[in-house]
Amino acid sequence: MFDHGVALPYYRLHVVPAVVAMASPTWQREVWLDPDQFEDLDCTVHVLFDDFCDASNPPPWLGQCLRSEEEVELMARLGAAYSAVQDSVGAAARDGLSGLTGLACRSRCGSPVGPGAGIQ
Repeated sequence: MFDHGVALPYYRLHVVPAVVAMASPTWQREVWLDPDQFEDLDCTVHVLFDDFCDASNPPPWLGQCLRSEEEVELMARLGAAYSAVQDSVGAAARDGLSGLTGLACRSRCGSPVGPGAGIQ
């Protein structure tokens, strides 16, 4: 099934909110840090790197859940920014990663609104 230029539109239903969550310090504080909420950083990372996309290698996802070369580039920037932060705090510092609020906005991506800005 093709929908708006992607073969896996139902994957996109997971990817877009995950990108938005990475770019939203308010969401991260109000949802990720609330133990009563289902979603947290781990859930978001699994969506973006394991389950519905691979932010560390997004080109194969073009036409699958990413619509354009621009989205591929933005996803690659998100992946690089997340990896850089994870490397700086260490993979074992899981609880410390909750301090990543606004990762997408503060990353080296060069976009004031985050790398997910072009993914709709």
